Amino acid sequence: MAASCHTPDMALTGRPTADLAPLVERLNQSKPKKGWLTTNYCDVLSSAGTVVRVWQPHNGQKADAIRDAIDKLQLPEQDKAVLITSLILALDKVDNTVGIQQAYLKEWCTRSYNELLLQLPPV
Repeated sequence: MAASCHTPDMALTGRPTADLAPLVERLNQSKPKKGWLTTNYCDVLSSAGTVVRVWQPHNGQKADAIRDAIDKLQLPEQDKAVLITSLILALDKVDNTVGIQQAYLKEWCTRSYNELLLQLPPV
């Protein structure tokens, strides 16, 4: 779904991507809630007994809330793809990983403390 955000098909939705800006602002105000991402990637013990620290719990909870909200929206799939892309890009800015394989760090890096913030992707 996210990959379709950057295709010429965006014109098929009949609305400019910028029209999603108010919705992005509303999603940024989502009340955090623990979900799949938080349970599996946010300062939790893995099945191997190691601590998994890909995202700070506050960002994982916000991402879980935003993802659930996007899923419930009555929007064309192309618009949802733009919003999911925004979430993926926002998560990338606050992750606690390094390298091509995105290995997570044992201690929290500085950027992981930043607040998750959606922005419309360049389309």
